[in-house]
Amino acid sequence: MQLSNLLVAIMAATTVSAKCHTSGESFKDRAAARKAITDACTKGKFAVTFGIQEKIYHCVNAGGKQKMEFWVQNKANSRRNWDDSDCIHRLSREVDGCTKENFKGGYSDIDNWYYSADPNAGQC
Repeated sequence: MQLSNLLVAIMAATTVSAKCHTSGESFKDRAAARKAITDACTKGKFAVTFGIQEKIYHCVNAGGKQKMEFWVQNKANSRRNWDDSDCIHRLSREVDGCTKENFKGGYSDIDNWYYSADPNAGQC
């Protein structure tokens, strides 16, 4: 029984890689970022079937001359779509999860998906 738990833990560790951006802008309005994510995941650019290895970029202007850049990539060798709530959860985690880096956003590889949320100076 313990061996199976160890194997599950090892497999999970190999399918998840999360990192935080360590330089650049911090999200000035994380609530606006989460709203932009919800809109993109439910009725926008990410509410689609992703082609093989397809990477989609979405940029939203925030107040104060800041842009919020989001990327999602299907890293699998097959077309895929996903549940809206999974899209929202994973991208929101990139906005809110990097507290030590003052909310500069982050990126993850999880289950053959790549997610990134990155606030930057300027406009889209």
